[in-house]
Amino acid sequence: MEQDSFWQGAGSHPQFHQLCHALYEREVDKLSALETSSVAPIQAKLKSLSHYISRTAHALLASDAPIQVDCQNASWSAKQSTKIPINDQTPDTVASWFQTKTLSLGLVVPVYQQAQGIEFIFLDCIDKIDLEANTIRCNFSGRFQLTSSGIENKYGYQLLKPNRKVMLAACSGHRWVAGKKSNPRSLDLRELLLSSQINWKNFQKPLPPAEKF
Repeated sequence: MEQDSFWQGAGSHPQFHQLCHALYEREVDKLSALETSSVAPIQAKLKSLSHYISRTAHALLASDAPIQVDCQNASWSAKQSTKIPINDQTPDTVASWFQTKTLSLGLVVPVYQQAQGIEFIFLDCIDKIDLEANTIRCNFSGRFQLTSSGIENKYGYQLLKPNRKVMLAACSGHRWVAGKKSNPRSLDLRELLLSSQINWKNFQKPLPPAEKF
């Protein structure tokens, strides 16, 4: 997004309301599919929904990511590679990247997952660093040992080294089924917010939350 495309005043970006509408549709569909014996959890989610949707829309539109925002579908849009771009992601290179960088809490990292023949990369963030034990804990995927044998954890998640191809695939929700391109998945609000905090210059130190335009 070019800076001169912004208007002054919160919520005044020309595509802000379209993006919010797409996010609302998606989240309401998810809530309607929840199986619950009580309305309380759904009421709680609805109560905070407007805040998180507004925050996410602002973050996406204010991001300087090298990728296009698809406001109609509330997603990032980038060309998908024929194969999942992890050929250079060996255990040694991944462990070496994390061992040689100055890690910080909140750093956005890519994680590989394969289930039932479906492969994709999702975004997570570091919420605990233990230098003595040489481990990190990620908010969603759990703990990883920063060694060549520890980048895949007990839950089957595999930590990846962040680079442009990997992060573009994660932001865009790209998926591969039986080694072939498939329809992208929709990122949830958590991942969309993380995508706006990626430091694309060196993938170190998370960017601060975007200011409202």
